Amino acid sequence: MKSIFRWLGMGLVLLQAAPAPAAIFCVTNSTEFLDALDQAKNNGQNDEIRLKPNIYSNGSTGFIYFNLDDKNLSISGGWQGINASSCNTQSTGVYNTVFDANFQGPNLSIDMQQGGQLTVSDLGFVNGQAQVTSGLGSSGVGLYVNALSSLSGDVVIERNLFQNNTAQAVAALEVLRGHDSVRVRNNVFEGNNSVTSTGNIRLNSYGQGVYFVNNTVINNSVDSTLPQAFSGVEVILQDEASGLLANNIFWGHVDADFLVRRTSNNTTGLIYLYHNNYVTGTGEVDDEFGNLSVDPQLTGSAIFAYVPDFSSPMYNAGLVSPQFVVPGVFLSEWSYGLEDLIGTNRVQDGRVDIGARESVAETPIFEDGFD
Repeated sequence: MKSIFRWLGMGLVLLQAAPAPAAIFCVTNSTEFLDALDQAKNNGQNDEIRLKPNIYSNGSTGFIYFNLDDKNLSISGGWQGINASSCNTQSTGVYNTVFDANFQGPNLSIDMQQGGQLTVSDLGFVNGQAQVTSGLGSSGVGLYVNALSSLSGDVVIERNLFQNNTAQAVAALEVLRGHDSVRVRNNVFEGNNSVTSTGNIRLNSYGQGVYFVNNTVINNSVDSTLPQAFSGVEVILQDEASGLLANNIFWGHVDADFLVRRTSNNTTGLIYLYHNNYVTGTGEVDDEFGNLSVDPQLTGSAIFAYVPDFSSPMYNAGLVSPQFVVPGVFLSEWSYGLEDLIGTNRVQDGRVDIGARESVAETPIFEDGFD
C-alpha cells in the first residue's frame, strides 16, 4: 500500500511541475475575436487563437492587442470543426479568413512589449486605410507589430495575403524593431499604396535579423515622386542584425522594389540578396547571386493566382534552404517552411520556385519510363 501512495505522490509532483498547456481559442466572428484577444493578453499562458472562415472587422480602430505577460501568441485562419465551438482541422485561410477594414481604419495591431514569440499565418489583410497621419493606426494598416521588448521572441509572418491597404506610410505590414529574428515568408503583397516614399512593408530588427523569403510583392505603389521612393519592402538592421532576401518576386512597381540598410550603430551585420526577381533595389548589399530581372510569368486567378507557369523563369529557380542549422550562423538558420501560400508542399522534386506560390510538379504519364 505504501508503494501505491508513493507512486501517486510522485505523479502529483510531476503533474504540478509540468508546464501549463497553451490556451486555444476557437473564434467564429469579430466579437469572439475581441474577447479572445482580451483573455489572451494576461492569462499567463501561451495563446493560440484559431479563426474560422469569416470577414473580421472592428470599425475605425481595428483590432488591438497589448500583451501584459511574456507568453507566446499565435493567430491563424482557415480552421474548421465538427461544430461551432471546435477548430480541429485547418486549410488555407488567405481567401476565406479575412480581416477587411472596408477602408474605415486599420485591420490588426499587435503589441508584444512584454515579450513572447508571435506567429501570424493563413490570413487575409485587405482594405485597411489609415484615418490618422501619425501614431498608432497611421502605418501598417494591414498588420502592425510592435516588438520593442528585450524579452520579445521571434516574429513569424507566413502564408498571408496583404491587398489594397492604404496609409500615409508602410500600408501593408510593419514590424517595429523585432528583438530576435523577424521571419516573413510565403506571403503575397499586392496593390497596397502609401503616400510617402517609404514603401509598403517595413521590417526592423536589432536582434538576430530579418529573413524575407519566398514572398510575392507585386503592383504596389507610392504617391511620392522623390527619387529615393520605393514601393516594396524596407529592411532596417540595427545593432548586430543581418538581413536575407531570398526567393522573392518583386514586380509591377514604378519605383524601386526595396531598400535594405544598416543603421549607424550596426558595424557587423551583413545583407544578403539571393535568387530574387526584381527590377531595381536600393541600399547596401554585401553578397548577392542568382538574382533575375524578368517577367515572372505568373498564372491563374483567385485561389490559383500568383503561380509561376512551367515555362516561367521562376519555376524551380529558388535557392534551397540549408539542411542543417548551425546555432549563431545567420545563413544556416533560414527556411521557407513546409508549405506555400495556400498549403501546397513548398518543395517539389527537391526544388522550390521563386515567389509565394509553388507550381505542382508535373507527373510523367508513365511512371515506369515507358511512353
